[in-house]
Amino acid sequence: MDSIVVSVDGRPVQSLWPGENRLPAYAEAERLSSIDLDFDGSPDLALLSELAAGNSRSQYWRQDPRTGRFTVAGEYETMAPDPAARELTTFSRSREGGRLWTAGRWRWAGDVLEPVAEESQAAMYDNPGRYLRAVNRWRGSRWELVRLDTLRESQLRAGPSWIEP
Repeated sequence: MDSIVVSVDGRPVQSLWPGENRLPAYAEAERLSSIDLDFDGSPDLALLSELAAGNSRSQYWRQDPRTGRFTVAGEYETMAPDPAARELTTFSRSREGGRLWTAGRWRWAGDVLEPVAEESQAAMYDNPGRYLRAVNRWRGSRWELVRLDTLRESQLRAGPSWIEP
């Protein structure tokens, strides 16, 4: 896909130019969808750009509700809206059969998407059978570690605290 043409009443009004799309032509996935990224009631756009083993990345455009035009919001792990918190969430599994993962929460500050929190579960390769779960919060301009747990395999979590309390 080299462009997206936005039309109103069948009349083209804007062309959007996605970056490199690494999705194979045979992939059976919805490529272009609408999502309310900024919780303003206007449909924004998401273009699936990469898909691998349950993880995905998407390119995003925000719609200005006054003009109806779209602006580039960026490419991120595919986001899911959490309207109650007015945040977007991401989740990405890694090696070891999905035991390793990273999850994030994001929020708009004007035109900038800022991190809110991040949780991850990682292997302690120097201590087999042990894992680290870290919880970080974004404080102004840096990450602050708020919790670090050492887990045995029987204690592993399938996802972050906001999904699995």
